[in-house]
Amino acid sequence: MPNFKAPIKTKWLKVTTTPQTLIALSDAVQWNAHFLPGKPRSFRCSGSPCPLCIQGSIPTERYVLLVENSAGRAYFLELRERHRATLMDWARKNTRDTVAGAVFTIKKRWHHRNAPVDVELQYIAERKEIPIAHFVNSLGADPRQQTLSEGSER
Repeated sequence: MPNFKAPIKTKWLKVTTTPQTLIALSDAVQWNAHFLPGKPRSFRCSGSPCPLCIQGSIPTERYVLLVENSAGRAYFLELRERHRATLMDWARKNTRDTVAGAVFTIKKRWHHRNAPVDVELQYIAERKEIPIAHFVNSLGADPRQQTLSEGSER
């Protein structure tokens, strides 16, 4: 039997009310997700024609980037659509038109699961960009799975 590598566990940054300083190792990659009540995971919006959009579910924008903390540990960070203008501003300030190299602080405003997250740019550092688009494209279940599972429960 072949010697397969163990699966890699994806580590996501947990943002708290304690400010953290991070550096972006990748550019921010957008993906659009549907969240359905009672479902344990999100569904990727497949664009036109998306079965969940047709059912009236409105997708939300998400932005994923790879970041490194002050201890040198790398994590994926997901930001909301309210951060789009901030990320675009950071990319404009970078001579390479990317958020990679942005050193910023991040914190939640209060201790609630859905509390707003504030990010503030400190400076832009020279940093080689790590591509993550392939990973981001794998996020979220296929919305057709939702349609199939509903039909199979009847």
